[in-house]
Amino acid sequence: MPNIFATSPGFTNTDIDDLYENNIIPDFNNISQISNYFSVKKREFIGVRVYCSVPLDDFESQTTYTKNSRFGIRLDSEELMKLKEKYRFKIKQIHLHIGEMRNSTVIKKVT
Repeated sequence: MPNIFATSPGFTNTDIDDLYENNIIPDFNNISQISNYFSVKKREFIGVRVYCSVPLDDFESQTTYTKNSRFGIRLDSEELMKLKEKYRFKIKQIHLHIGEMRNSTVIKKVT
C-alpha cells in the first residue's frame, strides 16, 4: 500500500481523526495543532512539518518561504519535547517544505 501524506494548518480535530481512521498519519504544522488534538485524543505516531532554517538570501524575494515563516515546527523546540513527553507519541515522519516560487514569478516565466 503506498504512503499518503497530508498536512494543513487548517485541519480540525475531526479532519485529523478522519486521516488516522484511513491509515494516514498527518503531518502536524505547529505546536498548537498538536496540543489541541492531543488534549482530546491520543495517538502513537505523528508526522511533523519541520521548520527549516535554510539560508535563502538569494531567493527570498522569489519564494514564499522566508526565515520568518510561521509554518513548521523546530525539531529542537522545548514545546515539542514537552508535548512528546506528556503525550508519549513518536515522530514517524517529517515533512520538509522550503517554499515555492511566488505566482507572479511563475507567470513571468510562462508569459
